[in-house]
Amino acid sequence: MSGLMLLSIFLAASGVGDTWIRSNWDEAGGGLEIASRMWADDLGEQKLWLVGVSHIGEPSFYEAIEELLESVDVVVFESVLPHGALPPGGDDDASRASSTSHTATLLAQMGGSEPVVDWASWISGNTIDPRTQAILRPLSRDGWGRPWQIQPAKDDQPAMLSSFGSDGKPGGVSHAADIEVVIQTPMESPDASNLQRSMAESLGLVFQLDHLPYGDARWIPGDLTIGEIEEAFRDRQMETVDLTNLLTGKGLAGGIVHGLFRAIPTLDQLFGGRISDTLRIMLIEMLSDESLVSAAMDMQGPAFEEVLLDLRNQRGMEVALEMASRSDAPDIAVVYGAAHMPGMAEILEAHPAWRAESELWRRAITFKQSESILSDTEVSMLRRWSREMGKIVR
Repeated sequence: MSGLMLLSIFLAASGVGDTWIRSNWDEAGGGLEIASRMWADDLGEQKLWLVGVSHIGEPSFYEAIEELLESVDVVVFESVLPHGALPPGGDDDASRASSTSHTATLLAQMGGSEPVVDWASWISGNTIDPRTQAILRPLSRDGWGRPWQIQPAKDDQPAMLSSFGSDGKPGGVSHAADIEVVIQTPMESPDASNLQRSMAESLGLVFQLDHLPYGDARWIPGDLTIGEIEEAFRDRQMETVDLTNLLTGKGLAGGIVHGLFRAIPTLDQLFGGRISDTLRIMLIEMLSDESLVSAAMDMQGPAFEEVLLDLRNQRGMEVALEMASRSDAPDIAVVYGAAHMPGMAEILEAHPAWRAESELWRRAITFKQSESILSDTEVSMLRRWSREMGKIVR
């Protein structure tokens, strides 16, 4: 997988269409800026924001995003969901039982570090990280719309999560049989970081998931599950093992890239900050070049963009528009990587009930000339070199 492809995934750079990401330079330095745009209904009373983000950036960038999101009622966020993370249901008892089993297994595997007593304290407590809380929150009922049965641990008996099946009564057979799973205490991972967090830390930036309020009850997931993505790739005769291993740091390629990013701070000390500043300049220049990032996506084949962008755009906007159609007419914000914004905007512009109203630009990554060891001449050279590299790739 090419370096440009890595950048387009990790930083969610913009695709084709209206500009959602740009560079902005002056005598003080430069920055990578990302747009947030607001649509309103015909009466101008209900708002729907498309909020483009990068997955790594300055703390001030995420603080500004959070301030904007305080003004809305519902936030639909990007996060590829684990197996079983869609609310269970179906057209018949067989599909309801199957989806209930998958969701119960997921919930049981997400048990926090403290004893589980009831659903409310489990999901809203401090034993599960905020983003996982947001993913689990819509899963409060089984496939028949009934609350889960939770049996706290007692004596030698572990905590249990169960559904009473189609008849809603203990016992039963076939689809009426109880579905029971043991609520587990997750094992600590020896290395819970991923490649995007490693990249952020190496450049003196922060990771999106660490700086946005995913635990807020207004935040709901609006994405495909990993199973749906894998199936979509299989339907298109593509494998996802390399991508998954790279993003999680598994496998040879993932391990090498993780190691390189972890080495940057040490190398930076040896070279007086030149390496991280150079990378910042390259990111600002290359990620603001829409045609370059589009070419990087094209290198992986049409199915890559179709699955990772188009299909996920459709799901995210389906969730957002469904929430917007509620009787209380809530204001909505869709928070996704900027790569998704052109496609999402296209879906919204085709909807007769919404019209574009306004936009805001926020700076995600900054290079400050006064704080850098690089000279003006070196900065100009690096900017020019980055643009020339883009021409070669295209």
